[in-house]
Amino acid sequence: MIEFLDADTCEKRLNILSALRERITDDMINIMAISVGVEIKEGDVERRYDELRSCLLTFGKYESNRLR
Repeated sequence: MIEFLDADTCEKRLNILSALRERITDDMINIMAISVGVEIKEGDVERRYDELRSCLLTFGKYESNRLR
């Protein structure tokens, strides 16, 4: 979990998220979502996981094009 919060790219966050898939909880999803500035609606953990992953994929598309 700490690795996700410390990760500096969406690609790293996605890899960490994938590694946590089997043991992820609602609380973990909430913390991860807050750390990247998104809100994931309540519901099934699998659906919430997929929604967070989708957000990270979208952020990743634009991450390399962002002005630094």
